[in-house]
Order: sequence, then structure tokens, then C-alpha cells
Amino acid sequence: MEKVVVVSDLHLGEEGCSLRDEAIVSSFIEELKAQGEIDQFILLGDILDLSMGGFSKATEDAKPFFEAILGVDIKEILYLPGNHDHHLWVLEAEHRDIIQKIRNGGIPESPNYIREFKGKETFISGIFPDSMKDKLIVKYPNHIAKVKEKRYFFHHGHYLSTEGTLICNIDEALKKCDSLNDFELENSPIHELIQYSLEQAPHMKEKIKEAWKGGGEQLAMFTVIDEMLDSFKKWQYFFSPLIRFFLIINLIKPKPIRGTKIDNKMIERIENYIKLSEETCDCFVFGHTHIPEGKIKNSLIIANAGSWLNEGDGASNSYIVIDDKVTIKKLGIKESIWM
Repeated sequence: MEKVVVVSDLHLGEEGCSLRDEAIVSSFIEELKAQGEIDQFILLGDILDLSMGGFSKATEDAKPFFEAILGVDIKEILYLPGNHDHHLWVLEAEHRDIIQKIRNGGIPESPNYIREFKGKETFISGIFPDSMKDKLIVKYPNHIAKVKEKRYFFHHGHYLSTEGTLICNIDEALKKCDSLNDFELENSPIHELIQYSLEQAPHMKEKIKEAWKGGGEQLAMFTVIDEMLDSFKKWQYFFSPLIRFFLIINLIKPKPIRGTKIDNKMIERIENYIKLSEETCDCFVFGHTHIPEGKIKNSLIIANAGSWLNEGDGASNSYIVIDDKVTIKKLGIKESIWM
């Protein structure tokens, strides 16, 4: 391949998604057209926001955006779900491996979450124009592409998050799991809980939304625990002051809204994740943290595509172009952010 373009964290359906602005979409389409022929256009997770946005709003916002993409010369479109559109992937895998087998009189086994679907058979194809459906590939959780003799590893980044599992910390999970499917089973519960299930109740959606603004995943979890304690009055007087203490500490010392920057700890997790995936690569590309940046460590290029979600200081509106090199670009700015 000669050229790949990567976008991550569009959060279509969320109020703060910058792509709800037609002028921004138009500008982005013009920049994509200027790239010429694009071999792969990679949608690197959190494209649809099922937590703050929901199914109907996410779909409603997605259709006009992908219709606008029609004018771009793209050979292939890849969609890799992240944490905010993770539930769609779970529904699809379990429908195929459990529901259909039971319906047909069979005995279902454990679902296989590590797979890919192509064209019109993909669960997400309905939000794309008909002429684009045959170009579509949906896969999870990784994609490997070779661009001008270099190997690129694409993953949304939710497998690298501190809050990645309920049972143990993410670094332990990376070392103890024998396969990607096992690792998915370690990760899935917390993403299903925090980025989908809780927000389906209107009153919890507002509480979780404020928690995310105030201090990220830990504050969101403490908010859930505090809410649960209201239902257990005899325990509330013992535990509630402690929980509220943690809530106050988190509000005083807020953590980054989305993940962390590329530091040594993150690089170690990336290296361990590549090893778990039994892959080799020259460059690891991800999103999730909403911070567009790049680093080189031990000859491994690491690049983050940023986001298209306004979070107080505006959206980064950034994307990655891969050809002879890896370039992180910001919409409307000629100079690249990195490389």
C-alpha cells in the first residue's frame, strides 16, 4: 500500500462531536481529497458513542458524515471498535455465536471476539452509503497493514487503559493472559459497565457524564459505588463517608479526562500488548487518550490520532497520514503536529 489515513474518537452522537458542524466536515473532506488516492481509511474506534450519545443519535449523526466521505477516493474502509462502540461488537459476536446457534437448535460455545466481517455482512454497514458497503471491513481488536515495506499495528487503545479490567490491573492481565480472546474477556466487563450499561438509565447518564468531566474513570467508578450505597442504608453510614472522601480528593486533583500521554508506562504496555498479539511492527497507531502525539522508543514509532470531541478546550480535530512517514495533522493547519 502507498497511503493510509487514520481517524479515531469521532464520538458521533455526542453533543461535543465537532463533526456535527457541516463546515468542519466540509473542510475535512477537502483535506482528504487533497491526499489523492487513499488505500485504507481506518476508523480507529469510538466512532459511534453509545454511552453519552446512544444508538439513535449516534446513527443519526453518522449517516451524513459517511455520505460526505463518498467524494473521497478511498479503496478500503476499516472500522475497529473502541470502548464507546464496544457494545455493538459484543452484540454482533454473541448474536452469531450464541443466538443463531440456539435458534437453529445447536449448542453454543464461548463466543469468539477476535475476528472480522466484510462488506454488507458487517453489522455497521447500514450507516454507510450503498456504494461504500463493499469496501467495508470491520474487525476487532487489531489491524496490521504494510505501507511501503513497513508494518503498522492499529488498535483503538482501550486495552492499554489503567481502568482496563475489574478483576486485576491491566499490567497483570497483559502478562497472565494466553490469548487475545482471554484478554478481551478480562477487559470487556468494565467497558460494558462504564461506557454502555450505566448510561442507559437517564439519571445515571448525567452523573457519569459529570464524573468523567471531573476526574476520569476513577471518579466515575466512585460515583457508581456511592449511588449503590444509597440502596443499602445500614451500610451507608459506614462506607459512604469514605467513598465521598475519595470523590472529593478526585475533584481536587482531577486526572486527565481521557487516559494519559505516551509515557514510559504506556510504552511498556504497548510493547507487552504487541507481544500478546504475537505480532511485530515498525509503528503502533492508537487513539483513546484524545491526545494527538507521537514518540519513538527503541526504533518503535508510536502515534496517537487524537479526537474530534470538544472537551472544554476544543477538539483536536486531528488525523494521521501514513505514506513515506507517519504524520499527525490538525484540521486547517498546514504544519503537522508531529513528524
